Amino acid sequence: MVYEITDYDREKEKIRDFLTTFYHEEADDMKLFPYDKQIARLAEREQVGLYINMDDVNEYDPALYIAIQQNARRYHMLFGDVIDSLIQQKLGEKQPPVRDALDAFIFQRVYLDRKQNEDGSGTDQIQDLRKKYPPQLLRRLYDF
Repeated sequence: MVYEITDYDREKEKIRDFLTTFYHEEADDMKLFPYDKQIARLAEREQVGLYINMDDVNEYDPALYIAIQQNARRYHMLFGDVIDSLIQQKLGEKQPPVRDALDAFIFQRVYLDRKQNEDGSGTDQIQDLRKKYPPQLLRRLYDF
């Protein structure tokens, strides 16, 4: 039996491309990017769930669709990682808005860490924060 080794970095690029470039054509030839719009709402904390239609994935890349079906847990984590990076890309260096108690707690931790390390640059501190806390604790989204 021959096993195929999956390059998950390449799979992340496929997922990133799907989330940022997939669109539906409206009746008036307008392009609607459903996932890019949802990611923008996630970044602003206006939405907590990203709803992914598997029919859209199948239309975009049937091989990705099959891979997701065969290893849903791994691809759930890959989607989470890609969505986190897209949210961070949309936010840039600014912090997400504080909408609830968990946002306030995260903001307070980031603020205190920055105060203690004022000699470093902002980007290094953000990267350091991601290393310090597991992404599952900082992740404020659910992908369905």
